Order: sequence, then structure tokens, then C-alpha cells
Amino acid sequence: MIREAHEYLDRALAREHPGPHQIQAAISAIHVDAETSDGTDWEQIAALYASLLTHTDSPVVHLNHGVAVAMATDARTGLRLIDDIDGLDDYVYYHSARSALLDDCGDTDAAVAAYEAALVVATSDHQRRFLRGKLDR
Repeated sequence: MIREAHEYLDRALAREHPGPHQIQAAISAIHVDAETSDGTDWEQIAALYASLLTHTDSPVVHLNHGVAVAMATDARTGLRLIDDIDGLDDYVYYHSARSALLDDCGDTDAAVAAYEAALVVATSDHQRRFLRGKLDR
């Protein structure tokens, strides 16, 4: 099924005018391929999210782009992108991504505050357990 999905994606991308769905499929394909390779190609994912931003101004796409940039380059660069996003105050993944990047930057107090903000807006027990685990370490 993965091979067949790659074939469809390759045909769509061969048109040289990928739309948002083809770009999202390409991002997913990189993640799937990472499971059987040396790792995730974060530079490619960051580039694809940048391309996706030309199709949508979604705050979640901006968040995903910022995380991909952080993974491809460094936490501070991704954090600057994420901190510029408006409209995600009630989105648990915004706060948890910020907290992880703040932690990577060595700003423990700010990371704890961001984990606590994520905990406030968490919508599932699974999310709350994960976030409490991060706070308890």
C-alpha cells in the first residue's frame, strides 16, 4: 500500500504544480520513509511546509513549519517562528511544541510554564498524562 501511495504521489508531483494535498502527502511520505531509513529529512519537510504556506495561512501549518525548521536547524530558530504565531492559545500542541523547544534552549522555567499552559488546554487524558510526565521529570 505504501508503494502504491508513493506511485500516486510521484504522478501528482510530476505535474510540477503541487497543491496543498500533494504537499501534505509528500510530508507524510517522508515521515513514513523515515521509519525504514536513517531518519527524518527535516530540511525537506521544512521546505514542504514553507511551500504549503503559499497555499494556506493556517496557524497550525505555521506551527508545523516552525517545528520542522527547529528540527532541521536549531531550537531557537524554530522557537522564533512559533512565537510569532497568533490564534493558537487554546491549542495544546502549540504550547507543548514551545515547551519542548524552550527546554532544548535550556530555558527550564519558561518550558515548565509552557507545559503548564498545555496542560490547561489539553483535551484528553492521554495528553494530560504525557504533559504531567514532562513536568514530573
